[in-house]
Amino acid sequence: MPITPHLQHLIIQCSGNVGGMKVPSVKLEMDGELIFLKPHVPPYGQREGALKALQKMEHDGVIGKVESSTWVTPIMMCFHSSDVVYFRGNDLRPASGITTRQLGQAMVEIAELNNATEYKRHVDQIHFKSSTDQRHQETSKGDNRVQTPSERPTEPHQSDAQT
Repeated sequence: MPITPHLQHLIIQCSGNVGGMKVPSVKLEMDGELIFLKPHVPPYGQREGALKALQKMEHDGVIGKVESSTWVTPIMMCFHSSDVVYFRGNDLRPASGITTRQLGQAMVEIAELNNATEYKRHVDQIHFKSSTDQRHQETSKGDNRVQTPSERPTEPHQSDAQT
């Protein structure tokens, strides 16, 4: 392919450019309002709706997932059976320990019963569950039907068995 004089002139002109492309500066004008969101843990009853709304905004291109960035703090929300929510790297786990002391108006210190550690949490970040609720849920999971007195199994009384 023969080199035309115009192409030869462009090659000579561009060979001296070591600093990259020369792009004219552009001023971008904002046509919307800034929205600043503060950290927020959705209540347990609203998690599914919030997750659907986030997925819709991601699908529409309003927001996008960020794997890693130097200027954006990644947000990861986990709605798994462990009931642990991670927001900006903070573990917002429900309290499974006991509150040992109150540190001011909004902070409490909790002793974790599972691994004998202590940590401080803001009271808004803690969902207090009583152990009786957990035991009741575990025992009532398998039994979905109501038993009438005639359906309940009966065991012979000791006095009946000996006669």
